[in-house]
Amino acid sequence: MKFVTGDFNGDGRGDVAAVRGYSDTSVKIWVALATPDGGFDTPIQAWSAPAGSFHVSYMTPQAGDFNGDGRDDLAVWYAAPDGTTKLWTYLSTDKGTFDAPFSSWSAPKDTWLRSRTKFVTGDFNSDGRDEIGVFYGQGGNAVKTYVFTTQPNGGFANPTVWWESKSLDWNRAEPHSGDFNGDGGDDALIWYDYPDGSDKTNTILVEKIEGKNRFGSAKVTLNSAPGNLDLKNLQIVIGDYDGDGRDDLAIMNHQKDGAVKMWTWTTRPDTLFNGGKAGWTAPATSWVYDSTTLLNTYN
Repeated sequence: MKFVTGDFNGDGRGDVAAVRGYSDTSVKIWVALATPDGGFDTPIQAWSAPAGSFHVSYMTPQAGDFNGDGRDDLAVWYAAPDGTTKLWTYLSTDKGTFDAPFSSWSAPKDTWLRSRTKFVTGDFNSDGRDEIGVFYGQGGNAVKTYVFTTQPNGGFANPTVWWESKSLDWNRAEPHSGDFNGDGGDDALIWYDYPDGSDKTNTILVEKIEGKNRFGSAKVTLNSAPGNLDLKNLQIVIGDYDGDGRDDLAIMNHQKDGAVKMWTWTTRPDTLFNGGKAGWTAPATSWVYDSTTLLNTYN
């Protein structure tokens, strides 16, 4: 199964969607709607595809409100075995299910490699519809960020380059998105794992560059000393955890002593992160980190 979260029925609570593949190669999407107490109802079947039409191995789901109707939808990046790529949009209904998907963008054979693609979603141009951002490893130490803006029907326009770096090891970078300056539009963040064992986050705000929305210069917003944190042993989720209108950074960390601990860094008005605060903790052997997946809106 491949998971995403979003408010799929528009009731103001985040739900969970799972794309599940079956042994006959059929695919179903299941949605667990959130309840007022923070739990989830029994999953309902939200969409299905017969054997031979879609294959879960080639599907990467993303969640976002792609048509601006107040409900989150699904977008699926489909990397077909023949080397072609398509973006499919699944619009949500007020029941939390999904309409039949439609494709609005495709790429010829071998022009995009799924193995060199990392995704984020967010309303980067503040038009009321979420977009898809793709951090693409060009080869060597070159990374380009492509943004697929959305159309009123929830489809995607051809991508444009919003940011690039010629000195970033794509393999050591994990991108995320959130509104880190509280202006109502989403920005980007890269957690970077350095070879010396140190870790840093770089926040990249959306700016007007030559009259166009683009990601601006990267700014170091968190600096962790060598040996303190390791990207291979943590999972990251973004959200406004203190309710101040700016998104914050949280991780589930597999500690060196085997314990599992949640850490939160709240965001300051200058977009730097405050010191880390420890939250929920599970002693070693009481919680299996390797069996845990934190759910996000993008994969």
